Amino acid sequence: MMTDFNNKTVLITGANGGIGRACVEEFAKNGANLIVHARKQTSDFDKFINDVSQYYGVKIASVYFDLSSYENIKANIPTIKKIYSSIDVLVNNAGVLSESISTMVTKDMLTNMFEINTYAPFFLIQFISRIMMRQETGGGIINLSSVAAFDAVEGQVIYGATKAALSSMTKSLAKELGRYKIRVNAVAPGVTQTPMVAQMRPEVLAKEAASTYLKKLAEPKDIAQTIVFLASDQAKHITGQILRVDGGRN
Repeated sequence: MMTDFNNKTVLITGANGGIGRACVEEFAKNGANLIVHARKQTSDFDKFINDVSQYYGVKIASVYFDLSSYENIKANIPTIKKIYSSIDVLVNNAGVLSESISTMVTKDMLTNMFEINTYAPFFLIQFISRIMMRQETGGGIINLSSVAAFDAVEGQVIYGATKAALSSMTKSLAKELGRYKIRVNAVAPGVTQTPMVAQMRPEVLAKEAASTYLKKLAEPKDIAQTIVFLASDQAKHITGQILRVDGGRN
């Protein structure tokens, strides 16, 4: 077990998804106290965070709001600030994917994907980085990008655009925030076996697995472990990087 996260606080958005839940477990395993975000409260998620908290002996607080609304994000920042005395790590994990060929993309689809995949991470970084600036130790921010930001993926033209924008922001924010000891990196997963990806066509998933050097799709834990590494002191001189976790990709 790492000791990097003892007495540290990690805020994870979209914590009720596949990669989000894996992040909750991995950070808890490494001693972090957590603030977990989801859009809606459910009994299943309540049980999950209670079980993780008890098993690993860490504190887990939950917040619920819609990331597509700037007003909701802003209104919940005071609540987040009151939970613990510091926020050491922000994981912008929440995201949405509406798969569609370009000629069938609607304005609502485009707007929703940019609001959640690009605007929300930016505004959260804007608010949370102000908290981190006041901490002697600074902080770490990890954004969830995607290989779709860099590779041509049919049916994901808008999704890829949202993640490309997030990747570009990651590099610029790393330069801006470095003086405050705040590191900003991103992880770009390949297709990962999550509920969000389950909506993709079976033939597309099979093709994606076959296109990797390892001939398989990633598990959520594979992505979560990379995120924990980038947030840890083991990566204390790494910032402004986009790390692909895709099993090798042709």
